Amino acid sequence: MATVGSGCGFIDFDKDGYQDILLINGGWTPGTDKNLPFDHSLYRNRGDGTFQEVTTQAGIESNQYYGMGVAVGDYDNDGFDDFLHNQFCRS
Repeated sequence: MATVGSGCGFIDFDKDGYQDILLINGGWTPGTDKNLPFDHSLYRNRGDGTFQEVTTQAGIESNQYYGMGVAVGDYDNDGFDDFLHNQFCRS
């Protein structure tokens, strides 16, 4: 049995100057309860030491694949950070 991390990225997705947190979740492994959610999650930094979950509002869809790793950068040069995560097989 192998154990690996799924990924975490810091991204200022709303350009408010605060680093938000993107968590890339894995998928189901043998013996896992398939009723448990394994979706990715985005948390907006409120700037006061708290975070608000904004996954759906940001347009991040339900996790259909096993996620592993994330990269953050301005891919399309529009001034907003973009993210790319590696997904390699259906859960």
